[in-house]
Amino acid sequence: MDRLLEGVGDKARDAFLARCKEEKVSEGTVLKQEGQSAPGAFSLEKGTLSIRRRSGEEEMEVAVATPEDHILFSLTCLVDGGPSLTTVVAAGECTLRRIDRTAFEAFCAGEPEAAAQVLRNLTRLLAGHLRKSDAKIAEMYKTLEEVL
Repeated sequence: MDRLLEGVGDKARDAFLARCKEEKVSEGTVLKQEGQSAPGAFSLEKGTLSIRRRSGEEEMEVAVATPEDHILFSLTCLVDGGPSLTTVVAAGECTLRRIDRTAFEAFCAGEPEAAAQVLRNLTRLLAGHLRKSDAKIAEMYKTLEEVL
């Protein structure tokens, strides 16, 4: 959650974190399922997560995440409540910090100045993901041209 809270004052930061819930999950727990809506966003505090995507009829692991990666999962679900783009599974015992959409919206309503900074940070994070995706698509297109 640190990247989401950059530039937010201590009081507002504490108010935000008070709306988050710490959760311990066991190995094999599905934290979000590709194609289904997630109730909010979460960060990994301890443990390892397996990020998976469907490819044809099978599900493939596309990445492994640790707390050092500083990933905030389900940003898009936090913003629009839409379907998840990946499946995330606990690869061992994990500790998460979650904030659901209702708590996020309540924070934004109660802390408008801090909310503006959080939303700027959220926009930057989403823009970064979009740029990476665009670069991957361009690279795949280039590879496809070479093959054909």
